[in-house]
Amino acid sequence: MVTAQRVGIIFPMHIMNVPRIVRQFIAELRFLNPEYVFVIVTGANPKFGNALSEVEKCLRHAKVKLNAGYFIQMMASHFPYLKTPKAKQPTNNIKKPVKRYCRLLKTFAS
Repeated sequence: MVTAQRVGIIFPMHIMNVPRIVRQFIAELRFLNPEYVFVIVTGANPKFGNALSEVEKCLRHAKVKLNAGYFIQMMASHFPYLKTPKAKQPTNNIKKPVKRYCRLLKTFAS
């Protein structure tokens, strides 16, 4: 039973959707009137896939309202046709999303 007032679910998009283990996790959760539920999805491109709407359906099935959904763009790990940056660039590409992720968590923690 989840008794927290604020609940956050954070996961990487997998094959342009919600990973099966995340769906199973949400299906097994039992919520006790959370005031605020948010989701943070990471992935290569927010235009590919429908992870936020799918997780919202899973939460609706659990009779929980999704209050906010965020997408943090990060490097793809499952698209072989995407060109990956040169060796020094991934570190720079990750710093900005990680800082945004930390800011979001601080916002929800207060």
